[in-house]
Amino acid sequence: MFYVTKKFGRSENRLKDFAQEKEARDFIFEKLKEDRQFKVTATYCLYEGMDMLQEFSVVDIPEEQSGSEEESESGQKKGSTQSFRPTPFGTTPTVGPKSYIRDDEDKDKDE
Repeated sequence: MFYVTKKFGRSENRLKDFAQEKEARDFIFEKLKEDRQFKVTATYCLYEGMDMLQEFSVVDIPEEQSGSEEESESGQKKGSTQSFRPTPFGTTPTVGPKSYIRDDEDKDKDE
């Protein structure tokens, strides 16, 4: 008998029991795809009885499964695109107000 647990933070929760290892792995990969979509970092563990067989994270998703999903979404514009947009304001903090007009006293000190 196989079962899957989910580690999130410090807790580990038992999710589901399976009769075959392939069903358990398919379940884990589906959950990992959902976690990647929602940007959740969780680890799934596959157990046989009391023995842990393998740990899975988002980086363990096979390329053929993740690639097919990206190709189906490539026709649609998803999310926001980042581009450079300069701001007209200065980005350095200033301590006090800037003095753009030089007084006559300042000219005398410089000379």
